[in-house]
Formats: sequence, C-alpha cells, structure tokens
Amino acid sequence: MLDFSDKYILITGASSGLGRALSIELDSYGANLVLTGRNKFELQNTLGILKGKKNIIFNHDLNEISQLPALLDKIFSKNIVYDGFVHCAGIHTFLPLNLLKLDDISVAFHVNVYAPFLIIKEFSKKKNFNPKASIVLISSVMASLGSSSLSVYSSSKAAQLGLVKSLAVELAKKEIRVNSVSASLLESKILDKVKTKTSKNSFHEIENKHLLGLGTYDDLIPSIVHLLSDKSLWTTGSNMIVDGGYSSW
Repeated sequence: MLDFSDKYILITGASSGLGRALSIELDSYGANLVLTGRNKFELQNTLGILKGKKNIIFNHDLNEISQLPALLDKIFSKNIVYDGFVHCAGIHTFLPLNLLKLDDISVAFHVNVYAPFLIIKEFSKKKNFNPKASIVLISSVMASLGSSSLSVYSSSKAAQLGLVKSLAVELAKKEIRVNSVSASLLESKILDKVKTKTSKNSFHEIENKHLLGLGTYDDLIPSIVHLLSDKSLWTTGSNMIVDGGYSSW
C-alpha cells in the first residue's frame, strides 16, 4: 500500500470535484495536505471530511491573479517544504467564438495557466520543494483535439502541456518531476454543463466516443497518485492520457 505519511502535498481546487476527491484519497494514505479553493464554505467541508490532523486550508480565487502573491505569502509562512503539488483548479469555458469576450479568455488563462505557472515559479525560487518532489497539472485531451465552442478551454489546456514540457527540463536539475494527466469527460458538473449546451444527438456522439464509457474521479485519481508517489521517480515531462479511449478515434 502507498504511504504518504511524511509527505506534504499542495492541492488547488480542493473545495469540490476532483480536488476534493483527490484530497480524500491522499488523506487515506496519510498525506499532510495544504488545500486551496475559492468557495470558503465548501473548502471547510472538505477539511471536515479528512482524518489528518495537519491539514491546512487557504481560501482564494485563482482568477484574482494579482492577489496570488498574498496567498503564497500565507502558504510560505507555514514553513512547509512540499513533496507534491497538484493543480486541480480549472475553468471550463464552453462558448462559440462569436460570443467570447476578453474576460472569458482572461479567466480561463488566469486559472488554468498563469496560476500554476506562478505557484511553481515561487515555490522553486524559495526552495519550498523537496528533492524528488512531483508536480502534476490536470489537463485535458481537448488540448490536442478540436471541438466547437472549446477554443479557449482547449488552448489553455494546450498551454499547460507546453508548460509541463519546459518546466520538466528546467527543474530536472533540482530532481523535481513535472507531469500532466489529461482526462476527457467525467461524471461531474462539467458534464452536466455539456449536456445542457449540446443537442441530444451530439451528446450521445461524445458519450459513444468513450470506448469504456464515461469516467469518474475514481478512474482518474490512481494515475495522479502514481505520479505523486516514489513509483514514478523516472517519469517527467510526460502527459498521461486517461480518457476511456476517447482520443483513440
């Protein structure tokens, strides 16, 4: 069984969804967690579910990019050196080109790209990562697949993959691994949004492309945990695709 009892992991987007589910999983392995999320009430609910006694939460909206240094100062004040960072926070922009506004683009890139970029930069600069630390960005198979109304989302996720490749090279000398996990549609609020914004036939087409059916957080989490663990010490700069066969078409 995996043992994370001496490890500190930072997780963004922990107030709900994948971030909360991953927090619960890592808590069961004994990890010490530092969690951020934009919904203070739900973030406290996540903390209440966990059994660990050293877990810490910080309420912050990553779209408020100018306030990110203040969040990082609070995190650094705890004098914790981290063994892992998982960027679960994400914005799923689903709008056709003619309806997109500059703010839609800014929000997606602030949360999906700028925030993890700045967090990793500051953590590396202040030497707040242990040797052999692991960084995992949650991306999407849509980073390399085209789809109507997903131009902003797809391009922001493609930017994440470029970030992973370059940071893997730059941080290798510090023995820090950088990888991503790319998922397709999971049973989630995003799936509910896609259902309401696509026709019944279009949704069935999307659904049928998942050769193994639509996934859940439980289908994705083992890959993330593997990349955080010492079982992946020779893996960096990689994008692990976990999509139920969606991208095989």
